[in-house]
Amino acid sequence: MRGLGIFRVFWEKIWAGLFLVIAVLAAAFQAGHAFLEGDTFWHIKTGQWILENRVIPLHDPFSWSANGNPWTAHEWLWDLAAGWAWNTAGKWGLWALMLIGIALFASALWLILRRISTPLTASVLTGVVLIIVPSFWCARPHVLATGLFAVWIALLIFGRERPPLLYWPEPCTLAHTTATGISQ
Repeated sequence: MRGLGIFRVFWEKIWAGLFLVIAVLAAAFQAGHAFLEGDTFWHIKTGQWILENRVIPLHDPFSWSANGNPWTAHEWLWDLAAGWAWNTAGKWGLWALMLIGIALFASALWLILRRISTPLTASVLTGVVLIIVPSFWCARPHVLATGLFAVWIALLIFGRERPPLLYWPEPCTLAHTTATGISQ
């Protein structure tokens, strides 16, 4: 009978992994419906400007009414990533950048849920969340911020058992604040 138990656990992990991959892809496709909004192209253009000039802008180089006025590019890391992604692969590059944030969020959530449930239950619960949340995601910094915040929480939770993980919340916080401007 032990052999059947190993077979069951193996298939449960396969289905859990498959379900999680499908849920992440479904969330990414659903997020793609609200892909672009007014600020998206502002972020792309700012990122392209940073790439061209190799400096974060201190004065507004774009607007007609405030051109040259002091300006804080408080989401400069996201702008840089969005500009690079757009230059590299157009809308698909920007979609891949969104997918990174969604995958970070889903992976961290699944790992946290897995601590208190089976792989299949964690996958189903993560899938339910991924069906609900993407209506709030578009090609803006908060997609990456959500993923980084979930990773930050997971690092703190798992750091009690694996202390070396506690070296990573600070770099995660630095990436989060420079991508989203929350420290401003």
